[in-house]
Amino acid sequence: MGTYSAYAVLNDKENTSWSDGTTEDVYVAWRIVKADYYMSAVAWDYTEPFIYDGTTKTVSLTGLPEGVSVNSYKGNTATDVGTYSASAVLNYQWWNYNKPEVPELNWSIENLALALEQTQNAEAVATAYPNPLMAGTVLQVEIGEEHGANANVELLNLSGLQVPVTIEKQNGAYIISGLTRPGVYFVRIFTPTKSIAVLKVIVK
Repeated sequence: MGTYSAYAVLNDKENTSWSDGTTEDVYVAWRIVKADYYMSAVAWDYTEPFIYDGTTKTVSLTGLPEGVSVNSYKGNTATDVGTYSASAVLNYQWWNYNKPEVPELNWSIENLALALEQTQNAEAVATAYPNPLMAGTVLQVEIGEEHGANANVELLNLSGLQVPVTIEKQNGAYIISGLTRPGVYFVRIFTPTKSIAVLKVIVK
């Protein structure tokens, strides 16, 4: 970036001239202005509310162009149920580029009950059987082909906390063992970026 000067001088002014017939030295002022970063690919790695499970949740930026990095975040981590606002301060080549802007993100952590209210057509996505089941019995979860390849499964209690059970994938289905206590549980089916379905399971 900057303003510059350029001069053009004829070597032989007696026998040559410019296209307009003049022979005077030519002066040109020119400049380089700051460029803009391509920010269309930049996004927060957040697509839907997190479900509370007692662990820290974090949102961050992805797709930053070369030359741009995150200096610091504000409001991008939380553990408890609530709504938060995340923002980022960016490092960039200020001497050659205009300041890149990234909008703030409003994100949230929800309790399991609210997540259940927003989950629809879970039966169309997956099935869990036997349900109800006796304590100590193995629970099998089958997920439709549309989501099965990338899906993960976890078992939650009524507080939305993970239950320590053994989950194994066998022949395209998830086998859950270790359900030894009677009660109401929830099988959450999810990908790294979103919840797909929540199934209610009763253990007797």
